[in-house]
Amino acid sequence: MIYITAVLALLPVFSCRYIPYQNTLKDKQLVDISGLDCSVINEAFSAAGYNSIQESMCSRFINGLKEHGIDDMEEAAAMMSELIWESQGLKKNREDLCLAEDCSNIYSSSEDVEGKDYGGRGYIQLTWAENYRMASQDLYGDDRLLEDPDMVLEEDISWDVSFWYWMKFVHEGFLQNKGFGTATNMINGALECRGEYKDKAKKRYEIYKKILQAFDPNAEPNEEGCY
Repeated sequence: MIYITAVLALLPVFSCRYIPYQNTLKDKQLVDISGLDCSVINEAFSAAGYNSIQESMCSRFINGLKEHGIDDMEEAAAMMSELIWESQGLKKNREDLCLAEDCSNIYSSSEDVEGKDYGGRGYIQLTWAENYRMASQDLYGDDRLLEDPDMVLEEDISWDVSFWYWMKFVHEGFLQNKGFGTATNMINGALECRGEYKDKAKKRYEIYKKILQAFDPNAEPNEEGCY
């Protein structure tokens, strides 16, 4: 089941510091993240208590890291840990609550398109019309995801949106001190860092410790940035 942290993840982006999105693939050559392959990723999943994932998903994650210039194992482990938590081990890209009931009233805003709901979609559980619009504008230059939010359920778009959010709101802050809590704060800080669900943030961190150990046994996990 998706915890309440995922149910209300990704509050409207005006609660986060705005960072202009840059498609790093246009600006840089692909980076190399040495030592990270599907066997390492599935070892990490097993250590964290999750089932292994298909090679195609491993490759999509690794290629996304390269395309976006992420060559730091701690950041790669942090992103994977947050995605694991939000998507139940990359098994779901739709919020459970919205499968059981109409989410249009839960995530209601003035930007909504009539008849659409903006509950969690994608492996990072994108929510709120504002986030769908911004992701759509940055990725495609139009409002297609706002007009048809179910597009985010498509595998490639689930990944694109997840990397978009990470690069726009998490990447820069995480690299300042490499504190895993910084990532959680930018994803669900209102509830888990400043709210009453700090226990959920701590569970995210426990996942991160296991993922990081598999990705880079010599790295020391840093809990800072959330509670």
